[in-house]
Amino acid sequence: WGLPEVRGIENCMPEAERAGARRVFGDGCSETAKADAKMVIQEKYGLKKDPKARMFVFLGRWVKQKGVDYIADVAEWLLETYADAQLVMIGPVGDCYGSYCRTKLEGLKASGRFDKSLFVHAGFLEVPQELKMACDFCLMPSRDEPFGYVDIEFAWFGAAIVGSLRGGLGKLPGFYFQILNADSPVHMQNALKKSIRAAMACPPDVLATMSVSARASAFPVAHWQEELLNVYEDVTMNFYRRPDAIVLPGSPRDLDRGAQGG
Repeated sequence: WGLPEVRGIENCMPEAERAGARRVFGDGCSETAKADAKMVIQEKYGLKKDPKARMFVFLGRWVKQKGVDYIADVAEWLLETYADAQLVMIGPVGDCYGSYCRTKLEGLKASGRFDKSLFVHAGFLEVPQELKMACDFCLMPSRDEPFGYVDIEFAWFGAAIVGSLRGGLGKLPGFYFQILNADSPVHMQNALKKSIRAAMACPPDVLATMSVSARASAFPVAHWQEELLNVYEDVTMNFYRRPDAIVLPGSPRDLDRGAQGG
């Protein structure tokens, strides 16, 4: 085919989720709205009521791809190191890595040490819109992520991302780490901890600026269609201009030949 290049194209994201945020919380994302949302979630999930707590949320399938085992590995460290950190983990178990995560997190919860800073639900759960608004950091330490939609959903409610620079991740404001060896627990834990440290050390005013930028992000359908069309045109033109290509009526090469003959 003689591909001119290999590159990724960001998927589009319908505006329905953003409309939901505006419908519930209005334009913008005031500190008052965020504090109110935190109080709702903290009350609902039995966490300490603290509008200034920094809330980490994972929402999705508990599988190897999503790196949930690494979240489980650093959870105790996170909650012991930062008294104002809260962790919410929700989603269905999908493989043995998810089972490992469930066992470890439920063990931490059962210990009684983190009753007011950890919520664990290993299964499907309908969550209120306030969860995304209350979230300060959306956890996405994925081993691989073709594009990522959950990060956009949370970003449109003002959350920053804490995760890996893998695949489609890294397109939104956040604290990211490079994966050098996805199968090395030591490397992944250290990398994730480093991003968490950066997130927790981020001053409130900087975090507020990141939140504004996250809410303003857009992935319109028209832009995606235009990029995709440009790629198809590049490939098609490159293919039909090869010396050994079959010249079909109406193809770019046929049109070029006709133009030259005229």
